[in-house]
Amino acid sequence: MKKTLLLLTSFLLITTAVAQTNVVTGLNFPAGLAINGTDLYIAESGTNKISKIDLTENPPTTTEVVTGLSTPYALALSGNDLYITELGANKVSKIDITANLPTTTTDVVTGLNNPIELTLNGNDLYIAEAAANKISKIDITATLPTTTTDVVTGLNLPIGLALNGNDLYISENGAGKISKIDITATLPTSTTDVLTGLKNPRGLVLNGNDLYVTERDANKISKIDLTATLPTTTDVVTGLNTSNGLALNGDDLYFTESITNGALVKFDLSTLSL
Repeated sequence: MKKTLLLLTSFLLITTAVAQTNVVTGLNFPAGLAINGTDLYIAESGTNKISKIDLTENPPTTTEVVTGLSTPYALALSGNDLYITELGANKVSKIDITANLPTTTTDVVTGLNNPIELTLNGNDLYIAEAAANKISKIDITATLPTTTTDVVTGLNLPIGLALNGNDLYISENGAGKISKIDITATLPTSTTDVLTGLKNPRGLVLNGNDLYVTERDANKISKIDLTATLPTTTDVVTGLNTSNGLALNGDDLYFTESITNGALVKFDLSTLSL
């Protein structure tokens, strides 16, 4: 019996080690991520730039896409336009990813209050304004720079956003919880709690009915089954060090670690079934 348990433990440790790999290291405070085909874009807050890698390369190397930003944090793609939150300038800017590199930015909306996260729903770009404790939105087809509309106010340090149909999920960092709103409701709307008791929840990404969340103070990524009557968390990746952005590409979950070696890390979700 002891031998069986020992073998099982060894198998699980090996499986976990294989599942999680460093894709790129030496980044400077990497934060938000966005995937376009085989290109993965990375916001490097520490060097005020966006870089990218080709996921088909082994090992991949980084290419500078745009420099001279002001603390870039979150990224969102709409066609050839890559939207960027610039925390230091309290604005959202954009670049054309088909332009010659490095390229230049265009201001989309200014005068925001600590814009830290983005997500798109058609022509509506939702923005988490952490210092204003609200989610606002803009119409990306409007004349630039555009104006914002308040979607929900009275939040507690909103940081992460993820859209599932008409439900917009929000990580409220200050309250240690995930809440949601119906984006079709009359604005400004109100939130519904999904799960409480989290430890510094930040980045969010959806995979079917599973919502993945980085719990920064717990040094892990956990997931929530949104179909459960009483949702709870399941640990997915543990032992992290200041994880931020999340992005999904098939079974590959990409995330950033900012403190230790400025790494972009990949975790194979298919190993969870083992």
